[in-house]
Amino acid sequence: MIGGQVAQAPEALADNGRPPRGGGKLDFEPIAPVMRTVDDVTVPAGYDWGTIIRWGDPLFADSPEFDIRHQTGASAAAQFGYNNDYLNIISDGGNDRRGYLVSHHEYTNEYIMFSPEYIASNPQDVVDAGIQSHGLSIVDLERAEKGGKWDYVRGGRRNRRITGTTPFRVTGPAAGSDLLKTVEDPTGTRVLGTLNNCAGGTTPWGTVLSGEENFNQYFVGRGTPEEARYGIGTKPTSRG
Repeated sequence: MIGGQVAQAPEALADNGRPPRGGGKLDFEPIAPVMRTVDDVTVPAGYDWGTIIRWGDPLFADSPEFDIRHQTGASAAAQFGYNNDYLNIISDGGNDRRGYLVSHHEYTNEYIMFSPEYIASNPQDVVDAGIQSHGLSIVDLERAEKGGKWDYVRGGRRNRRITGTTPFRVTGPAAGSDLLKTVEDPTGTRVLGTLNNCAGGTTPWGTVLSGEENFNQYFVGRGTPEEARYGIGTKPTSRG
């Protein structure tokens, strides 16, 4: 990150670990190896890094403050989600000081999120908070000047959480297909929630594409050969 802007470094040369010279705008000395016990973010000389938003930060004016000792589905649905994957900052047209962040929250690690005592005594809250910590966050950003540090805007007009229980309307050729009809929606035009949002992308016209990934650890199968090929077992999963 240079001056608050996220950038991808060019691929390093295999023979000496140095980035290629003269082929791009980035030119830096790679960092020396860092011991895995060092609890820090290490960047090359001339670079800087900073935190924009953290797991559990409140998104809305009435969102509760994050309390790691007491997490519920309701609180998680109003806070920044867990385990980022795809990320992008989209600027407001030619405005260098305003934009918004789109973040995927691919999966949850309940054994890290909660204490063993809380898991044992509040199993429903653990399940609900885990479901609501999945999905996406959309967060307004602002900064004082071009190249400065981004700050997230609590209560921003675009702030939004999309979670494991957010309803979606199905459009296009697939809408109404028998393959999409469920007990909850016999019309095949409504989907409940999104999980394991991994890869994503932003189109040239500013819309965001989100791709779900694994699903086998969330559902219990009926023991059919087809389900077995997809890795869906018959035993309860870690999420119920």
